[in-house]
Order: sequence, then structure tokens, then C-alpha cells
Amino acid sequence: MSDTATTTTPMQRVTLQLGQIRVNENNVRQDLNLDEKFLKSIAANGVKVPVVVLPLGEDTYELKMGHRRYFAARATKETEEEQDAIEVPAYVLDPSLREAGEDFIDQLIENDDDYRRGLTDLEQADALFGAVGAGMKQARVAELTGRSRKAVSQAVKTAKTVGERTRSALAETGTYDLDLEALGVLGEFDDDPAAVDRLLEAYRAGRFEFQVQWERDDREEQQARAKVRPQLQEAGGRLAEDADTLPPTAELLRELPGPDGEPLSAQAHAECPGHVATWAENPGEPGEVGTSAPTPTGSATCRPRRTTRRRTATATSSRPRWRRPSRRSRRASTSRRATRPTTPPRRPGRRG
Repeated sequence: MSDTATTTTPMQRVTLQLGQIRVNENNVRQDLNLDEKFLKSIAANGVKVPVVVLPLGEDTYELKMGHRRYFAARATKETEEEQDAIEVPAYVLDPSLREAGEDFIDQLIENDDDYRRGLTDLEQADALFGAVGAGMKQARVAELTGRSRKAVSQAVKTAKTVGERTRSALAETGTYDLDLEALGVLGEFDDDPAAVDRLLEAYRAGRFEFQVQWERDDREEQQARAKVRPQLQEAGGRLAEDADTLPPTAELLRELPGPDGEPLSAQAHAECPGHVATWAENPGEPGEVGTSAPTPTGSATCRPRRTTRRRTATATSSRPRWRRPSRRSRRASTSRRATRPTTPPRRPGRRG
């Protein structure tokens, strides 16, 4: 039999068998909501959080708190005899210290959402990560928590990738309602605090998915550019970055007529002192490079011959100054587009 005590105190902890416990007929809960995850956890771990009971007589108690745990524990066994033998931790109340109607107040306080808060998805992921870090196998963690192995693996990976800078940003903004998928995206950009800030701002504005795609596209482009730069340097070419200001006379070579009236080729213009490579304005692939001719006025090497295709002096002088938009302006433009829920974002500078 159980190790019940002969003298009760306001909250005495004992171990009881379910057969000793009677269900409170005044329990206001109508829906026990014994979902599969909860049942699996009770089956694997038993009842961890003590139920609360009130003595009725010798070795008999009335259940005051913990009805879901009580019925979930019974559901782990087939026969009533097996169910009655299940042992659970319990706190025994002192009847002399109870007020009339206190049972109902206890039920309200214990189950009211205003008084209870579950762990956030990130806190749950940290707990699963901590269990694995302490040496428990993921399969065992899944068994004990009623989760799938895939869910445990995703949570552990998320907890590992979301670093302190991102956690600080979450705390500063009070953003705790992100699910594991969104947290995984933040972990993806944990090395870029500015990107994390933009993503959190987009999450609050309801355009998180759009911003995620933009950030991924932008990162892909920057990584591709990092590979192209050394190739251009090795070939001896000059490269104008986004922040560089080209002179007002800058022209894309494809817009300049050559001596034969056809578009000027990069090879024909290679010896010009103003020849420079620029990142393509409408790239087909990330990191594509275009060729420009920011040539000083009067340079004979890029002054086209008079042909029917040559621009007039007025047209040439009125041509707007060309400059690739900076990353900041591209972000702003993308953000404005992203606020329209019916139009998915496109990579800055791309067509289609």
C-alpha cells in the first residue's frame, strides 16, 4: 500500500494509488482534452506533477486538482485492477484549513490562462536541446515528450542556431510568439543582426514570408558576388560597387554605337581608361556583371562616329545620371512592394 502519513500538514507530499482517489463530483471541467501528445507523455513518464487531494477517510482521498493527469494515467492501462494500482505523487491538504467554496476558487486559479503560461516554442526547443546536450538520445526524448523524432530534431537544431544576438533582439522587441519554422529562419541569419531586425519588423507588420525571400535572395546574390570579385581582380578588370558613383557620362556598352554603327563590344572598348565592370542591373543569375563606359569627356576611344543611330547633343546631355540603386534603397523598394499581400516580392533588379 502507499506510504501515506498519519498526520497531515497544509501541503504534505505522499505517493498514492489511483484506487485510493475518488473524483471530485464538483469539478467544473467538462472537456478533459486528453490529446495524443499528452497521453503519450503520461504513458512514457508517468505523472510527474503531483495531484492535489483532500482526505475523506482512512486511505481514501478526494481529487481536487489534476483531473487530466488522473484520467490520462488510467488510460495507460487496460483493466480497472491495473489502473487502480498505478501510483502517482500527491499533495494532501489539511481539511481544517479549507474555506467553504475554496475548491471552486482553486480550480479557477489553477486552470485560468491569465495565471498560467506555457513555455514558448523557443523555450521548449531549449529544453529539448538541453536534454540532448546532457546525453539523452533524441529517440528517448521523443518517447518521453510524446513528440516525433523529426519534431525533436527540428527543435534541437533551432535552439542551437538561434544565438545570443538574436535572442537579445527577441527580448528587446518582446517577440515570443514565433513558431519553430520562423525561429529557424532567424537562426539562418543569426550572423547578420541587421537582417534579424528587418525580419522581426516584417513579422510584426505581417509580411514575414516576403522579407524571408528577399533576405535569402540578397544573401545568395552577395555570396555570388564574393566569388566573382577575385575573378575580376585576377583578370585585371576594374569593378564599380553599388556605393560607387559613376560620372554623368557613364553609359552601358550595349547602349553605345561602335564605329560600324553596331553596339560597342566589351573587347573593342577594353583599352579605354574608363572601362569598368558593374553589377548587372537586371541579372539573370546572382553575381552577374555588366560592362560600362564611364569615360571622361573627349576621350577619342569611346566617342562614337556620326551615324544615323548616334544620339543628338540635346538627347545625350539630358540623359539621366545612371547609378545602380544602393542596397538600402533596394530594401526600401522591396519593403513597399511587400506590403501588397497579393503581389509576391521579386528580387531587386530581376524581371519576371
